Amino acid sequence: MCENRGISLEEMSDEEMAGISPALKPEVREALTVEAALASRDGVGGTAPARVVEQGKAARARVRHFRPWSVG
Repeated sequence: MCENRGISLEEMSDEEMAGISPALKPEVREALTVEAALASRDGVGGTAPARVVEQGKAARARVRHFRPWSVG
């Protein structure tokens, strides 16, 4: 529907969304943001901001552990 009209999801009216499915209430817009999409990937190794921070810390710890092996 959006592609045919050349609009984004944010540009759909509440009535248009409800016409697709009664489950698409106005509150669903909160889940249709980039931030919400990223935060929903919260599994181990996921792309949620908290998981990315964890993975970065783990990677830095591995580098610190193996760095002495790479010199000398």
